[in-house]
Amino acid sequence: MIFIDNKYTHWYYNIITNALSRSVLLDYTENHHIIPKSLGGGNSSDNLVRLTPKEHFVCHRLLTKMVSQEAAKIKMHNAAFQMTVYSSNQQRYKISSRSYALLKKNKSLAMKGNTYGSKPMSEETKRKISNAKKGVSVNKGKLISVEQKEKLSIALKGRIPWNKGKIYSHKK
Repeated sequence: MIFIDNKYTHWYYNIITNALSRSVLLDYTENHHIIPKSLGGGNSSDNLVRLTPKEHFVCHRLLTKMVSQEAAKIKMHNAAFQMTVYSSNQQRYKISSRSYALLKKNKSLAMKGNTYGSKPMSEETKRKISNAKKGVSVNKGKLISVEQKEKLSIALKGRIPWNKGKIYSHKK
């Protein structure tokens, strides 16, 4: 069994069982993989359940406490943290700063000393990346001559920046 037998596992399966037994959900819901894809679960209908955003968030928090293998723990902490990231196509559950700090700390601890997905770079690789970035402008990788820079500067003088006076908001 990929999940350890503890109170969090029981709470998790209670939420899943309740969600599966619901006949109608009128509010916004999100798909949840009962066995996460990163732990071997698939996209079949018997592995999917519709959860409210709050249930979905709680399930991902519980999943971090249901696994014992280090690699699985890292994956579950990343997934739980991703639940806090704003997405234009999903309504995310709002969390307190305390919960956010706890998630961030647990993700950091899970990642400490982790080689999952990354290897130390050789000096040659670092040099190649550095050389590739030198001289690159914001003009999609094309170099701009001094003449072009002067023409652009003259053309833009006196223009009001497109974002002057606008207030940033992550909501659309």
